[in-house]
Amino acid sequence: MFYTGLMALLAFIVGLIWLITSFVSSKPKRFPLLFLAFASFTFLLSISVVPKSSSTILQSETLSASVSKLSQTANERLATLLHTTRSKELPYIQSASVSLYENGEVRHIQLNVTEKWHTLSESEKIQYVRFIQSLGRSFVNKSRMPFMQIHSGQEVVARSGAQDPNSFHFFN
Repeated sequence: MFYTGLMALLAFIVGLIWLITSFVSSKPKRFPLLFLAFASFTFLLSISVVPKSSSTILQSETLSASVSKLSQTANERLATLLHTTRSKELPYIQSASVSLYENGEVRHIQLNVTEKWHTLSESEKIQYVRFIQSLGRSFVNKSRMPFMQIHSGQEVVARSGAQDPNSFHFFN
């Protein structure tokens, strides 16, 4: 709708010029007036439909600092959980991270594993899924588990379902 508004504004200007030239040259004024009315209506309609831009006040440094502090706190908490709950049965875990929305809620939890992931059996992969789910339970918000994914190298090898975070999908 933004471009519709720009086009309507351009049509309004053209209609205004057409109306002025029709007054000067004593040509019929009905078509320029109709064109101008239609352009005005379209412009006003596009203004009312286009959403207002977000306030720049919300993007203040204070908010960014508090979110980054929350993110740092969440990642430290996750590192502590990873260190305390990591077992010898899961040797291919490299790290884990938490990503937050601007309001401080958890966006997703990511478990990074080595390339050896591709050599694991299905039951071994399920152990890693249970591990990331146990990490996710410590970040439950409003009785809903966060989105979780497992990375190996530069690719997602497993992730939780979009509708049901308790179900996991394996890739490759």
